[in-house]
Amino acid sequence: GTWTGSADSVSTTTNLTSTWARYQTTTPLASNTNQLGFQICTANGEREGTAGATDFVELANVQLEVGTRASAFQFRPAALELFLAQRYFHSVDDTVSGVDVTTGIMNAATNCRLMFTLPNRMRIAPSMTLSIGAWVVSSATTPAYLSISAFASALGTSTVARAIATATVATAMAGSPCALTGQAGAGFVRLNSEL
Repeated sequence: GTWTGSADSVSTTTNLTSTWARYQTTTPLASNTNQLGFQICTANGEREGTAGATDFVELANVQLEVGTRASAFQFRPAALELFLAQRYFHSVDDTVSGVDVTTGIMNAATNCRLMFTLPNRMRIAPSMTLSIGAWVVSSATTPAYLSISAFASALGTSTVARAIATATVATAMAGSPCALTGQAGAGFVRLNSEL
């Protein structure tokens, strides 16, 4: 596919060998570049093995960086990579049935005000994209699972995000606890502080 206003900045062809080798390329980018993608492709005669049977290419240590020349590959622990990634994006998904994803407080007879404590401080207060999927709400006064009729983002910070799930909880009292419970559906909460 293509992006709006996209342009190929560099395209190179490399004849591969049967031994490990390091390849690099550089290209200037326009000052108004918003997104960057790269693609590695193989063609007949540029791979190892028997064509059509055991042909393959092995890649290791791919690195994309800003600079005028390639630097030594940076090995970083997985925990550091996760921490850095969670500064920009965090996802909560409805993957397991019967598990409370987060809890909150009823602020009205129908609204469960939920709080998502983020695993790491995000760069800025994130934007939130929500999908009800099959998630349900329960409250201390209504043990049965209740369908959610609306799911909306509320105010949040770089460490805590809030959402409001609306369900009909006839006997719930303001101030009573409530929970967002998974049903192994397609519900999600996407928190993004990238842009």
